[in-house]
Amino acid sequence: KRALFIGHVLWWALTALGVGVLLSQRVSAGWLGIYAGTLLALAILCVGWLRSVLSGVALAAEGKLREGDHVRVGELRGEILEFRARAVRLRSDDGVLHDLPNERFLTEAVTHQPPDGLAALCEIRLSPPHGLAAEEAARLAHQAALFSPLRAPRQRPEVFVEQRTPHAPPEIRIQAWAFDPTHSAHLRSDLTQRIQRAWRPPAQGEGV
Repeated sequence: KRALFIGHVLWWALTALGVGVLLSQRVSAGWLGIYAGTLLALAILCVGWLRSVLSGVALAAEGKLREGDHVRVGELRGEILEFRARAVRLRSDDGVLHDLPNERFLTEAVTHQPPDGLAALCEIRLSPPHGLAAEEAARLAHQAALFSPLRAPRQRPEVFVEQRTPHAPPEIRIQAWAFDPTHSAHLRSDLTQRIQRAWRPPAQGEGV
């Protein structure tokens, strides 16, 4: 389906280009200008539609998402049912169908979920200590989260650097999956302790 979708876009693009080439050889420059102006006007009128279609081409070319994947986009979680020209059809956990614009999957963070529904997503936010760069804090947090024995082994944790306001200090957002909802609080506690220990500077005389 991905190859067919990209093929359709290329077909219409090449068709428009071919018509333009033929017209340039058979008609006057005035009619060719009218043709080019018409194409430009259509492109301006359909800029939103073109943006969605081109985003769909980018999604198809990347191949990171597939039908049947369970994902979280913003606050919405569900299963990908179909890739369309302008939107991705997703069925949320409550059974409601949603058509999300393609560009949302390129501009927002997309998190994969386990399909069995047993694992539970845990999210914590921590502020790195003064003097520790945000990038290094995120790297240490990810490394510490990997070694937590309470997370689901098949779901790797994700770490994001966020800054809510221009003058506010950066925050580190950590997402990890617990075995099941009963372990969520324990996982949050374990992650918090592990990350804070990783951020703590080594004591004097302690080996590296």
